[in-house]
Amino acid sequence: MRGKNKEIRILLCVLLLVAGVVGVEIFGVPAMKKYQTYQKAEQFLQDGKYEEAKTMYWSLGEYRNAQEQRKACDYGMAEQLMKKKDYESAKMLYEELKTYVDTKDKIKQCDYKIAEGYRKEKSYEEAAKIFKELGSYKESAQKLLDCKNGMAERYFGKCDYQKAYELYDELTQVNYKGAKLKRQETLQKLAHKAYDEIIENAKNSNPNSYSISYAYYDISEDGVDEMFLYTPCESSGVKIVTYKDGQVEEIGTMIWDYPYMRYSPEANILFADAGSCGCSNNEIFQYKDGKIESVADIHATDYKYLKDELPKGKFKKKDFIYRYTETDKEPQYFTIQEFEAMFQKKYKVAYDDLWELYEPIEWNYESAEW
Repeated sequence: MRGKNKEIRILLCVLLLVAGVVGVEIFGVPAMKKYQTYQKAEQFLQDGKYEEAKTMYWSLGEYRNAQEQRKACDYGMAEQLMKKKDYESAKMLYEELKTYVDTKDKIKQCDYKIAEGYRKEKSYEEAAKIFKELGSYKESAQKLLDCKNGMAERYFGKCDYQKAYELYDELTQVNYKGAKLKRQETLQKLAHKAYDEIIENAKNSNPNSYSISYAYYDISEDGVDEMFLYTPCESSGVKIVTYKDGQVEEIGTMIWDYPYMRYSPEANILFADAGSCGCSNNEIFQYKDGKIESVADIHATDYKYLKDELPKGKFKKKDFIYRYTETDKEPQYFTIQEFEAMFQKKYKVAYDDLWELYEPIEWNYESAEW
């Protein structure tokens, strides 16, 4: 019996020894090392040591979920880069992860931050491109408008008024604060730039003229000046031009070079006076349908100068006479009191007020090339 038990014990020992050898081969040292490496990698991952953890996960190949955990390491590193404001590098990692967790939103976050950085550095073109791609993400739409406004201001500062105007016009369409006023200011600059070219051409084409005379006034009341230009050598008198749709357009002419002009917006009267030396010659112009046209001529002088054309028996030799002639009509003759009453009734402004209430349109003079 004892011998038999001894044999059984020997057999069990042999079996245990064989099982140990097989276990070491199959489940032993290599498996134990992988397990230990995996546990260490997990600890590194929890501690935020993502690069060390990723290296260990790579060494494990497809062991357990090592492949998925490598993505978790990349995600963690990207998060750390975000905290460090290294948005470019963070975005690269998020893009490699593709559909992992919420990486699509994270990429947008990076783009938004990158664009904000460009905007703060006044790199408006680069920022605008990204904000446009982001569409309705967060405040991208408003930030895009802010960038366009910054670009417009820069163009305006560089006197590139055409590009500035195009941007301000676009901003005006969406009621961007202050854009309408800036658009008008820029349009005024474009108009004066175009007028400067006309003045320069007039000087160069009239070398024998003493000077070129010009004046600015917003007759159309659209926020953009019209220009009055007188070139002595030309018989066409004073040209009146406006700036519309990017082009200079002639809207009227004055036969005489009037040194004194005043405009009444209330009465829509451009009052032109050639001065006086015992008499005065005035002309009334009005702006209508985009054109400035002469509507009446006023000649004021003593009775003796007009006696041959005056109605018989109406006036006295001591009278000062006003001859008022509307375009395409026969002249009318008035005493001072009669003329002032007629003028007030017709134009809704007192004749004398034209001199007192309204600022004159100032002429400028440029010497021509000799």
